[in-house]
Amino acid sequence: MIRLIYIPLTKKDRIVVSNIMCIRCALFLCVTILMPLFFLKTQTIVQLAEIKHGRLAMIAITAFAVQEFVSKVGVVDETPIFFKPLF
Repeated sequence: MIRLIYIPLTKKDRIVVSNIMCIRCALFLCVTILMPLFFLKTQTIVQLAEIKHGRLAMIAITAFAVQEFVSKVGVVDETPIFFKPLF
């Protein structure tokens, strides 16, 4: 059985409890409103970075194809340091 005990508070104690409740309300608002906005912004930045990296990869593979076409030597044979183990 749970018993609730009422403890009378002085005016000073009421102010402290009131301030604590205000802090809890502010934290609740930050968590429910501001954090999703931050994550939305972060998600947008990550998506933009993913698009940029994808475009760079497409340019790199096109450059590999052009290099092989012009030099008539495979990229793997021309730059073995990137494709074969060092030891």
